[in-house]
Amino acid sequence: ASASELRQAVNEGVGGAPKLPRVKFMTKKEREKMAKDMEKQKKQAAKEKAEELRKRWYWEQIGDAYWGVGSRQLSS
Repeated sequence: ASASELRQAVNEGVGGAPKLPRVKFMTKKEREKMAKDMEKQKKQAAKEKAEELRKRWYWEQIGDAYWGVGSRQLSS
């Protein structure tokens, strides 16, 4: 039996066996691509977070210079 036939049998539940949840057979390429995508997402998220923190820091500096450091303690 070819791989696809085996897969078909597994997906249909062989010989009246309870139907197994469909298993996604991932090729090595697919796995690598998925890992790469996850890595990319992680990097992207980290970049966004850093950007966010940098902006916040920047505005706090401006705020401190403009209103004086005391105002931040009052507002927070």
